[in-house]
Amino acid sequence: MPDNKISMVMFDLSGTTIRDDQAVRDCLYKAAQEFNLKTTPEEILMHMGTNKIHLYQFLIARSRGKKIEIEDFERIKDPDTLEEAMKVFERYQQLMIDHYREHAQSVPGTEETFQWCRERGIKVCVDTGFHRPVVEVIMEKVGWVKNKLVDLVVDVE
Repeated sequence: MPDNKISMVMFDLSGTTIRDDQAVRDCLYKAAQEFNLKTTPEEILMHMGTNKIHLYQFLIARSRGKKIEIEDFERIKDPDTLEEAMKVFERYQQLMIDHYREHAQSVPGTEETFQWCRERGIKVCVDTGFHRPVVEVIMEKVGWVKNKLVDLVVDVE
C-alpha cells in the first residue's frame, strides 16, 4: 500500500505568499515609460503571464510600426528588438529589486502556514517567474530561508 503522506508543497510568490499590490505591473509600466514605449497599466496587466522580454519586444516592435502580435514573440526570434528589450527588462528588474528591498512583505498567514507544514514534516518550496536577483532580495527581506521556513526556492534561472 503506497504512503499517501504529503511530503512537499509548492507555493507561488507574487500575490500568493508575497504581497504584490500591483508592483509587477507598475514596475513593468514604469520601465516601458522610461524607454518611451507607448502602453498603459491596463495593457501591461492584460499581458502579465507573458514573458517580460517578449512583452518589451512587442512594445518596441509596435513603436516602430511593425505589424506583429504579442503571441508571435513566443514562436519567433526577433533580433531587431531583442537588444533594446533586454535594456528595458534590466531596468524593470532593477525597479523590482528596489521595490522589494523596501516593501517585500508576506501575505498574512504565510509564515504560520509554512510553520504548520514544517511541524508535520512537509517540505516547503516557493516558485516564481521572477529572475534570481529579484528573488534573492525578497528572500533576504522576509527571511524565510534564513529562518528555515522554506526548504527550496525555484526561479526562472
